[in-house]
Amino acid sequence: MATELEELAGRLRRFDVEREWEKFHTSKNLAIALAGEAGELLAEFQCLTPEESQRPDPETLGRIRGELADVLNYLV
Repeated sequence: MATELEELAGRLRRFDVEREWEKFHTSKNLAIALAGEAGELLAEFQCLTPEESQRPDPETLGRIRGELADVLNYLV
């Protein structure tokens, strides 16, 4: 039985195959993309106070979650 992480990896592979993106998935390109997504995550915190970063408003929290999902996808 596959774990949730293995299932996610399989879904991401199928997504890439359907779009013929495998050729772009070199170690270099994936590392660059991961760094970019991590930067986008950091940008969400840039103008928050320490207190706001601990309890972001719902809109900011939604953007943070989206960026975390992007980072996770590149890690997988």
